[in-house]
Amino acid sequence: MIHSRKFTTVAAVALLMVSIASAQAYESVFDDMFSPVSAEQDFFQQAPIFQQPPIFQQANNAFYQDQDQPTVRGQILDGGPLLPEHGGGWMSDFFANGYFIFAGDAWENRLDDDYGNNFGFRIGWNQSFPAFGAIRGQFGISYGVYDLSGRDTGGGVTTQVAEQVENHGTLTLGLYKRSDVANCNYISWGLVYDQRFANNVGEEAKAVKLGQFRGQAGYAISEFAEWGMKFSLRADEDFLQHQARIVPVHALDQLTIYWKQNWETGLETELLLGVAEEPGAGVFGFNATAPATEYFGVFGNFYYIIPSTRGGDAAPINNAHSEQYFNVTFGIIYYPGGYARPTNISGFDGVPLIGLPDNGTFAIEAPNGSI
Repeated sequence: MIHSRKFTTVAAVALLMVSIASAQAYESVFDDMFSPVSAEQDFFQQAPIFQQPPIFQQANNAFYQDQDQPTVRGQILDGGPLLPEHGGGWMSDFFANGYFIFAGDAWENRLDDDYGNNFGFRIGWNQSFPAFGAIRGQFGISYGVYDLSGRDTGGGVTTQVAEQVENHGTLTLGLYKRSDVANCNYISWGLVYDQRFANNVGEEAKAVKLGQFRGQAGYAISEFAEWGMKFSLRADEDFLQHQARIVPVHALDQLTIYWKQNWETGLETELLLGVAEEPGAGVFGFNATAPATEYFGVFGNFYYIIPSTRGGDAAPINNAHSEQYFNVTFGIIYYPGGYARPTNISGFDGVPLIGLPDNGTFAIEAPNGSI
């Protein structure tokens, strides 16, 4: 259990540095072991009997040139001969390096106190763009509407306020670099900043504006598996008026490790385990994305932050059960560039590495009691 923001920050930075350093060390060892080509290997590669006949080489080249999407990981739709195959215009080529989502969310956090959970719908767009060589930038925007029938008036709000729909708008901006296991590059990393603007939030329908940083670093241990760590750290605080007191709120600091698997069908799964600051303790989550075609897929996740206190609602720890956080999401995802089916754990360079935040990865911490 993590009790302070300072400890969480230090732990996240330390683990990130250790992960990158160890990954680079392993990568150097693997390069030394497998990079040199022996004389026997060179002989077989050059021997005429093992060379593909020219007629088959021409047929293969013609086949791959006719594809609507890259068949080799590492090709990026920012220029070159692949652009006309995606419509021929700069706008079509730009949107090819991103995706759109439509999802249903069920979730709860501290601002809801003991008045149940929320349900609604969220749309989003996550886009990548060139930045510094192999490092790419990503930009995302998402908007969600929740509690379409309003909220309970038990928190002291008027009927007019209780009828208001809760809504969240979130902007995401950052940098990332994917691994490239096909070329012995096993390290991936990313760092983004999220800015959220929310209205009619929680039991008393407050307006909240908060920011946080999210980051991750991973190491591909095979062509189809990767382990790594992720973190979320608050960037600022907001202050809400509750009766005669001012209540501080901020993004909940979290630190998790993950195991990601790419399956033969293109299905990707990810298991997460970690810790969170008070009032959270442990974190448990699972993500999955399954392609239906080259352009469409479905995705789902659940994310649960275990509260640090015992359950129930008994004095003197009133509302202890309201300290739990959870998020459950199911939706559809559209890739204009046809990137729904990754061929290995590295995925496609043109697809943003870090996903859009939901109400699990962007949880809000606040004191106990009605807010």
